[in-house]
This record gives sequence, C-alpha cells and structure tokens, in this order.
Amino acid sequence: MHVPSISTDELLRLVIDEAKDFAIFLLDADGRVISWNAGARRMFGYAEEEIVGRYFSVLFTAEDRESGAPERELRTAREEGRALDTRWHARCDGRLFFADGVTTPLREGGAIVGYSKISRDMTERYMAEKRLAAQLALTNLFATDQPIDEMARRVLQAICENLGWDLGALWVVSGNALRPIDFWFAPEVNGDEIAQLFADRTFDRGDGLPGRVWEQREPVWLVDVEGEENFPRLVIAQNVGMRAALAFPILREGRVTGVMEFFSRERRELDQALLPVMSLFGSQIGDYIERRETADALRESEERYRVITETAQDAIFTIGADGRVLFANGAVERLFGWKPEELLGRTLDVIIPERYRAAHQNGVRRYVATGEKHIPWSGVELPGLHRDGHEIPLELAFGEWRSDTKRVFTGFARDITERRRAAEELQESLAHEQQARAEAEAARLQLERRAQEEASFRHLASALTGAVEMADVLMEITNRATLVTRADGVYIERIANGTSPIVEVVSSAGRGAPPRGTRVAYPGSMTDEIMRSREPVILTDMKNVGKSMAPYLADTCSDCQVLVTPLVADEESLGALVLLNSRESGRTFGDGDVIRARTLGDMTSLALRRVRLMEEERQAKEVAEQAVRVRDETLGIVSHDLRNPLTTVALSADLLEGAKGDEQRELVQTIRAAAGQMQRLIEDLLDVARVESGRLAVQKGPTDLAAVARQACDANAPIAEKRKQRLVCDVPVSLPEVPADRDRIVQVLGNLIGNAMKFTPPGGSITLTVIDDPDAIRFEVRDSGPGIPDSDLKNVFRPYWQAKKTAHMGAGLGLAIVRGIVEAHAGTVRAANAAGGGAMFTFTIPKAPAAQAVK
Repeated sequence: MHVPSISTDELLRLVIDEAKDFAIFLLDADGRVISWNAGARRMFGYAEEEIVGRYFSVLFTAEDRESGAPERELRTAREEGRALDTRWHARCDGRLFFADGVTTPLREGGAIVGYSKISRDMTERYMAEKRLAAQLALTNLFATDQPIDEMARRVLQAICENLGWDLGALWVVSGNALRPIDFWFAPEVNGDEIAQLFADRTFDRGDGLPGRVWEQREPVWLVDVEGEENFPRLVIAQNVGMRAALAFPILREGRVTGVMEFFSRERRELDQALLPVMSLFGSQIGDYIERRETADALRESEERYRVITETAQDAIFTIGADGRVLFANGAVERLFGWKPEELLGRTLDVIIPERYRAAHQNGVRRYVATGEKHIPWSGVELPGLHRDGHEIPLELAFGEWRSDTKRVFTGFARDITERRRAAEELQESLAHEQQARAEAEAARLQLERRAQEEASFRHLASALTGAVEMADVLMEITNRATLVTRADGVYIERIANGTSPIVEVVSSAGRGAPPRGTRVAYPGSMTDEIMRSREPVILTDMKNVGKSMAPYLADTCSDCQVLVTPLVADEESLGALVLLNSRESGRTFGDGDVIRARTLGDMTSLALRRVRLMEEERQAKEVAEQAVRVRDETLGIVSHDLRNPLTTVALSADLLEGAKGDEQRELVQTIRAAAGQMQRLIEDLLDVARVESGRLAVQKGPTDLAAVARQACDANAPIAEKRKQRLVCDVPVSLPEVPADRDRIVQVLGNLIGNAMKFTPPGGSITLTVIDDPDAIRFEVRDSGPGIPDSDLKNVFRPYWQAKKTAHMGAGLGLAIVRGIVEAHAGTVRAANAAGGGAMFTFTIPKAPAAQAVK
C-alpha cells in the first residue's frame, strides 16, 4: 500500500487555508510574519512572499502605527493571554477596511515563541451598523421638540459623526432658489474658510451640486469634486481640503423643500447601500419640518384663542359634562363679580338663580345621556346671579366640543342691557372662537397622527436594529405597517429564485391579505412588474390585474386599492411590501402613503440585508469553528496514534544494530508492522478528510458483490480464529452484478467486521449476511457483543467519536469512512441493536447506476 507523501504539517495547513473568509497567520516573538493563509492574501492583498519576514505593523493604519497600537496589541496578548483587534486596517494598495480579530500568544515551555492572529473583514456589517446608528440618532432627534434652525445643526452633526463626513450643510428652497440655513464641520477641520462654501450663496434649479439634486429629486454622489464641470465652488472646496461630496433632497408630500449636502476630505467610493438611507433621512427631515410648522401653527392658534377670550367683553365659560367650570375669562368678574380662578372647579349654580338651578342640572344630564336639546343653544334670554345677589338680564349661547375621551361645553353670557352695542362684537367673538377651536382641533389631530407615526417608526427602527432572525423582521414590519399607513391589510412577498422562480407570501396581517404560504409563479406576476421599474405603484382596479398577476387577491381583496413597494438591497430584488385598502373603508392611497410605504420598504430592505449578513456571518463562524475542531482532533489523533508505532520503529531500529539472524528478521517484521499501522492510520485520515470535503471518489464498475463478501470473510477468518471468535458468512452463491468500487466495498466490509470483532468477547460470533433486495444489495454485519447504548447510536458515524469505554481502541475513523463510501455509492447505512442482543450494522448498494458520477 502506497504511503502518501503529504505531511501532518501540510494537512494542518490545508485545513487553515480552507478558512478563506478568515485571515489566519503567525508572527514570531518579535512580531514579524512567518506564515500567511489564503484568507490573509484575499483580505490584506499581500502575497506570501511579499509579507513574510515583515513587521506586522504594516497591516495597521498610519495613525495606529504612530500611536503604537501594534506594540500595545502584542503587550496585551502577552499579559492577558489574548488581545482583541477590532479596528480599521490597511490593505497593500492603501485602501482601508474594518476587521474584527484576536491575537493569541504561542508558548513553549512557558516562553513566548510567537503569536497567532485571526481576523475577519467586517466592513460591510460595520458600515450597516453605522447607517442604523445614524437612523436611530435621527429618530431620537426627531422625537424632540426644537426650533428648526437648532435641529438642523444637530441633524448635520449626527449624520457626519455616524457616517464619517467632515462637513455638512442644509439648504432650503426659498422662492426660486436654494439658500443656506446652517452648516456643521468636524473639530479637526479648519473652519476659517469653510463659511465661504455657503455664505451669501444661492443656487438655481440645476445649478451646482445642490441645484442638481433639486432638479433630479434624488441623491448625487461625487467620488472626487476635481474635474466636475457643474461645481462652481471647486476652488474653495480644494482650498479647504474637501474632495468627495454627497447631497440628497428633503421631500415633503413629494416636493423638494431643501437639500442636505456633505463633504469629506478623502475620496469616497459610491456606497449604494447608503443612498436609500439618505433618501429616508430626507423624508424624515421633511416630515419633521412639517410637524414643527404644524406645532407652531397650533401654538399660534391657541395664543390667538387666549387673546380673543381674554379681551372679549362677554363672559365666557368652559364646563365639563359634570357641570364644573374648566375655564372662565376676565369678563366674568365684571359681569358676575367672581374672579375667574374662584370659579374653577365649581358648578355654575353660583351664577344661576336658585329657581333655575334644578332645570339647568336636569337639562345637562338629559343632553349628555340622550343628545336631545329641549331649548335653543343660541339667543336664550335668562337672568344671571351676581355675587352680591342681584340678578342680571343675560343673553346666553352654548357650544359643544367632543373628543374620544371627553365632552366640553362653552357658554357665552352677555348683559343685554348693552345688547345693541355688544351684539356685533358677540358675533365676531363667537366666529373667532369657533375658527380658533376648529384650527386647534385640526392641528391637534394632525399632530396626534404625526406623533403616532413617529412612535411607530421609532419602535420599528429599534426593533429591526436588534432583530437577528428573519421571522422577527417580518413580524415587526407587518405588525407596524398598518399603524403607520392606516391600511386595512399588509403582506410581504418574497422572491424565491430557482429553476422555476416563484413569489411566496411570507408574512401577512389585516383584512384582505392572502394567507402566509400563498405562492404564484414569479414571471408575469404583480411583483415581477413592479421590480422592473423599482418604484412604488398604486393599483386602483384589481379585477383584471388579479386574474393574471395576483390571482390570490381575486379571492381575498378583489375590490381593493393596492400600493406595492419593491424591496431592494444592494441591487438585489428581494420581494415586495403590499398595502391594501378596501372600498368599504373609504380610504385611498396618496402621495404621503407612497412616501411612508417607501420608508417602510427601505427599512425592511436594510433590515433583511442586515439579518442575512448576520446569518452568513454565523455560517462562516461555524465553518471556521469546524476547521479548528478538525485541526485539534487531527493533531490529537496524530500525536497519540502515531507515537506508539513511531516509538516501536525507533526502538527496533536501535536493536537492529546489534541483532543477528532470527532476532534481526523479527525486528524487521516489527518495523514493517508498525509502518503498516501508521500507513493505515494516514489512509484513514485522508479518507475522512475526503468524506468531510465531499471529494471522496469511487471508481464504479460491474462488480460481483457475492465474491466481494466471500473475499472479506476469507481475509478476516484467521483473525477471528486467533481471537477465538466464530465468523459466519451467509452469502448467496451468485448475485447480479451492480455498479460499485470493488476495493472500497472490501474496505467497508473490513471496517465493519473489524469493528464487530472489537466488541465481541472470546467464544462469541460475528455474522455477515448478504440479501438480494429488489432495488439494492443489502449487507448486515451482526455481533454477539454488548450492543450500543441508545444515547450513542446517533454518534457512531461521526469522525473521531468513540464511546468512553472504548476510547483506547482506535482513532474512531472506521465507521465515518464506511458512511462516506456507502453514500458515495448512493446507498444508505445505519446502526441498531439486534433483537437478540449485540449490534447490527446494515448498508445497501443500489443496483441501478446513479444519475451522475458521485464524488
């Protein structure tokens, strides 16, 4: 048998090189590179001959080298046993990337002989987290109530600090031009000349970077402003050291109302993932400005109402449903002698003559209960009671205002002795009051809706930031989408690519939404049509569309209006977010709903992309951990199982020098036996490695499996006799030839019979039975040993696994090789306990050839 030329060290190196997503390399005790795997070449860009022998600080940024970060890392590893290495690193071409790694000291006899470093490129995840951090920072800012100019500077600072820009500015549309509102720059930037980029400047539509964004209504990214024809501030930008630039629009109800502009001192390549985030920021800033203007309008309306009521000549009361005074204006004191604060919390009985009090109380209770009026609410003439006891002839008018939680009545009282003079003033005051109330109510409702939307978006952004499973992301989106958009129903479709691409409903909520799991062919579907334009679309008539493009809506929501938003991340089509409004609800989708749906779609796409990156990271981590486990197990096997035969060879070789005759021949046979043991172990290690990597090859040809079984019995009969065991072979005289690798089947039978011999006591038996089934040849190897504990049955085919009581009886590779060879023949293998005691292993070799060669 040929001994493979590959060494143990080379086997270990192959295992390390398989971890291509990880840079794994070694340093000597002084920090110079002494090994370099394929993952390190891909991550840092250096070939092995370019980096070996160099001090590892070349992998750090210039700033980290100047601050002594490489030396601190080695010192921490020596003192604490490991040093984390999470920072920006430099590739050989000078480009930077963000990596997460660890440095571990290597010791021999207590002395440090070197270091191992393992790193992984985390740039995409790091930037995704920075984008989410910027989103969360802005979301928290927009939850506060600040003046627009003060908010602008804080928004610019949050975006610059979280996304790595050095300078930011806000422009607003004023008339027919863009004018600067405010700007922010990083502390390390010289601010003396920065103002020249914005001071006393305006831009027309299409002029310069802000004007281009205004005209195009979408973000513009300049990798380097040098050479830009439409950039009138080029000289100033170069003087202050600015190179890259980005600007995006601020949208309100589909209109551009401003532009956010950012600059960087370094060239910045286009980040496609950042553009939808910036578009989302623009929409959020526009919503905040609108909300702030609405709040200012509400305060102005309330102030106007206060001024009107305080300056009115009529006495004005506001009472609750229980008849107690909630508000009284200053005219109350002039008319009734009571100060307004003295009336708060009292009932109106104090200003109503005693003979009318019962009727007044009964009337209020009756109206609250039934809503029926028994007297006019305007122009009622009744006497009032002054604090000193005299009555005043009054003309009274009442008003009512309701909300979901309370009912309020307003009363106006006028002394009709001055009726002629006050009549016109009363009407004007009433009109102003009603207008102010209507404005205040409209503003309040709008603010409530905006606040509810902002809270939902904040909750959703926070939930998506922490979501680590796809199911969590989908649940949060569907649960919040109806609150944000007020749609009747919502569902998410996922595009499943394959030989026959389909669209599948993966999450749904509300009325009209198809059930989860609904599927339809992707080509020609509604989602396919939307993906071509990659823009949200409102469909108002589903009667014809539903039959061909979305047949399930014909059953669940045939009369619905539909708003479909594509889900796209890094140019990859993921699916669609679909909102439904039934005709019964009376609601229709507008421009604001499109913006909200686009925002939800962008957040969904970013979250789905983030979760998928995390899943890929987990898979890569599992692969790396598996590689480390295989390395450790391989080293354990080699160090233990090769040491004994190597010791035998060394001792026998020493004795050969003085041996003679028969003693010399006996020592040579001992050396050959030890070499054969080592060769078998190495062959088993190679076979297990091939099985684990999917590269185990079988050379199939027409094979008489009956002859193979008899050959295995004949080869193992002397061993069984020597062990005082009985080997029984129940093999048919002939069997049909099947496509199989003869040598590999012999290897399987040898491993199974040898394994059975290990566990069969002297005087016991091992039985090999071959059965001709309709579709396959079935082999059964049964022994009369103690059997296999039920808890161990699931592990017997795992490489390197052994039961505790048999841990000294081999490397634990034989059954793993058996499984690999049988599965390479498209057969099956299993282990069980026989009914009469002992263990039984069964495997099958199909009679029909596989559809294609199996490796």
